[in-house]
Amino acid sequence: MRKLVATHEFVVLCVLAALVLLVGSVNPAFYSLGNVFSLLKGTVILGILSLGVLIVIISGNIDISFTAIAAFAMYCTGKLMLLAFPGAPLVVAFVVAGVIGILLGAVNALFVAVFKMPALIVSLGTASAIRGFMLAFIGVRIINNLPDAHIEFSRSRLFSLSDSAGRVVALPTAFLVYVQGSRAVPPGELVRALERVGALLAEAGAGELAIAPTPAR
Repeated sequence: MRKLVATHEFVVLCVLAALVLLVGSVNPAFYSLGNVFSLLKGTVILGILSLGVLIVIISGNIDISFTAIAAFAMYCTGKLMLLAFPGAPLVVAFVVAGVIGILLGAVNALFVAVFKMPALIVSLGTASAIRGFMLAFIGVRIINNLPDAHIEFSRSRLFSLSDSAGRVVALPTAFLVYVQGSRAVPPGELVRALERVGALLAEAGAGELAIAPTPAR
């Protein structure tokens, strides 16, 4: 218990809990159902992106180009679907975006595996190159013209509820992608990842872990 209290993770957890209590005491609406749903929806995009970088962290490296790759893949996928197959289902968008991500990720892998360059330096360079390309040829603007499959998916909901004020709050279907993706990580790899980021794992018996994730079903 003393070792757990001394970890950075425990300190961060205490600060987060104190912040939640402080904000809730100032504004009780912070604990409302609508705000809880808003927080969950706000974590969907970052959560899905974090699943991709989690694989890199499990391997013992770091990648800071995943946000630039995701933005580039999103833009190219939308434009390609509008030009080539505007009525295609959502699975086509997943495939196209996945292929773009794999190709750009292969560039990072080439420099890291073949030229033995640090992953941090390589991903920093590719992120800068991709962002520079997008700023030069795309610019900074809001894109409203999206394929129908994108719009329909953004409007789909897992479920809806009504809060005490009669307002309807809903959780988007994209949240299910994040949850299911997090369950797809093999338990053994997740344990090794937790060890790398400094999480405290208790050992019991003949070297078996007392704390272990439940396998996905």
